[in-house]
Amino acid sequence: MHCRPKPARTRVSKWGAARRHIHSYNKPTLTIKTARLFNDPDSGYDILIASDAIGMGLNLNIRRVIFHTIYKSDGKKIIRLGHSSLKQIAGRAGRRNSEFKFGEVTSRLEVDLPYIRSQMSKEVS
Repeated sequence: MHCRPKPARTRVSKWGAARRHIHSYNKPTLTIKTARLFNDPDSGYDILIASDAIGMGLNLNIRRVIFHTIYKSDGKKIIRLGHSSLKQIAGRAGRRNSEFKFGEVTSRLEVDLPYIRSQMSKEVS
């Protein structure tokens, strides 16, 4: 899941949902605080907007991952997420010890769904 551009963040706010953000450039203390707030059912935070940093070492109660895009920058060019990265991020939904036993994965763009499905069916080596 990638950070949504500002107009998308505004739309999320207009839905009346509280949200938190996790990005790779966040300080670890802020990331931990954000994860705690998101996991607390009484915090009021219902939506987590994150970069691919969400796939690394956080235990979150996530039911659904919605990819804003399946592309990211590798620092030099825009690349499509490979199956390992895509599965790592998508695997945040419905994790063991989460309140959600099964996760859901989808995309904002319907055109990306066949690629997501094909990558989710591959074994990670």
